[in-house]
Amino acid sequence: MSVLFVTRKAILRPALRWAPPRLLHHLPKPPRPPTRWPPSYTPLGFLKQYEPSVPPTLRSFHTTPPTKSPIIPLPYFLALLKSGKVFSIISFSSKGALTFLPHSILKNYSRRTKFLISIPITGVLLLIVIGLDCAPNTGRWRLIYLSEDEERDKVTSEVSQLLTSQFGLVVPKDHELTRWAQRIIDNLSVAAQDDIRSPAREYTPEDCDTARPYELNILCDASTLNAVCYGQTILLYDLMIQFMDYDEPMIAAILAHEISHSIQRHFVEQHGFASLLFMLADIGRGILWSVTEVLGPYVNEKFNDMISAYITLETQNTYNRKLEKEADLVGLMIMAKAGYDPEAAVRVWERMAMLEEEVGKDASRAGVVALGEVEERHPAYVSKSPNHTHHYVATRALATAAAVSDSQRISRSYTDPEPADDTDSNLTAASLVESLLTVWFGGTHPPNVERVSYMREHLDEARQVYRESLRLNGTPRSYLIDLQKVEQQEETRTGVGRERGSRRQGEEQTWLGWALGWWSREVPGVEVGARA
Repeated sequence: MSVLFVTRKAILRPALRWAPPRLLHHLPKPPRPPTRWPPSYTPLGFLKQYEPSVPPTLRSFHTTPPTKSPIIPLPYFLALLKSGKVFSIISFSSKGALTFLPHSILKNYSRRTKFLISIPITGVLLLIVIGLDCAPNTGRWRLIYLSEDEERDKVTSEVSQLLTSQFGLVVPKDHELTRWAQRIIDNLSVAAQDDIRSPAREYTPEDCDTARPYELNILCDASTLNAVCYGQTILLYDLMIQFMDYDEPMIAAILAHEISHSIQRHFVEQHGFASLLFMLADIGRGILWSVTEVLGPYVNEKFNDMISAYITLETQNTYNRKLEKEADLVGLMIMAKAGYDPEAAVRVWERMAMLEEEVGKDASRAGVVALGEVEERHPAYVSKSPNHTHHYVATRALATAAAVSDSQRISRSYTDPEPADDTDSNLTAASLVESLLTVWFGGTHPPNVERVSYMREHLDEARQVYRESLRLNGTPRSYLIDLQKVEQQEETRTGVGRERGSRRQGEEQTWLGWALGWWSREVPGVEVGARA
């Protein structure tokens, strides 16, 4: 074979020199000599020296036992970075890079300029990846930059400051009114453990033990119509309870709304959205600094104030309305799963819409108007409500102050016909700017008429859940409040029963007891009456 190959090669070599190029591809290619493997290096030869004890298909790839490497999965690693400290480090590094960026551009340091530009861009991308979070109950994507421990510390600090400033207004924990509202919160917290998209189920005593605890504080200030939730602390003003006529399903709708804010972590979400916008604004100012530097410090300061005001309004108004709507719908399903009629939520916002229409643009009058409506609807019932004497005195004092202010303003308008000064013009300009911003950004909460509309759109689904919950769990547990005991507790706490000589003397004693009566712990015990 080798002789023929050499002979063919010797004959064809001269001919190939003079052959035209187009004929070369027709010539057959010489065969490739076969590869000769040594016996000891055949592809499967090394397997002959091993006698497998198990079939080859079950043999492990490693000849030695595999070692476990401490690799943290990427989602858990990103969860560890979801912290306010990490956000502060990235924000500080981005601002530092943007500080040196104009100098690097002026000096034509191309490599350093690219490096400085890459720092804030990488920081923003990293913050978006780290902060992405899926909201419970809705599956909506959002940005979260505070851990639960940091949220708890911040909320605890704010709640302690607020309760300190409201000293003397907090109803004791063993008060009838507090126990009644706390029982509603406990019923709602059991249903709030489940996703609102899951069907209703039967709740066991173990579910009651594992439910998230919420602390309730009822404040008596005679003029605030509101309820607020800070983390796991709920602040409920007594005027809101009176305005809802002590109706348990309506109060459950309000408390379910506040619990929804806590479950959805709307406070942290709003903080994260504002933080990212402020960081993007800082990056924009750093990039444009080489252009805006010639405008001077005054113009740059006003420009920064405008950006900050825009971010604040965008966060507290436009973005907050979306969070309020989500809390309304989540709370509607929570109260339905807890066994409360969801129709009560519609009645709540219908009543608030009527009050909003009566008050108009002056939202500061909502408390006084609401208290007046309560007194007109139930005069005898309100007289036995908690701290009603304080309500009477405070409301009359506010009305008197408003009347004095109006009379002084009217007298000045008749006795002093001179044109308005600069202060009045500034107030007019400020009110004009405020009205324009309200039109552009809207209010902090959706209009109550709009709330009634989208509540009714989801009412049929909530009714089905409500009927199923009643079939599985029955009616929710309720605390039997006794207004006579409430009146007795209030007289003991404020000292009204000890001084009834004259109305004015009684009112002064009420104010004194209202301010200092919380030091006394001599509150008579109450009996708890629960029904299934």
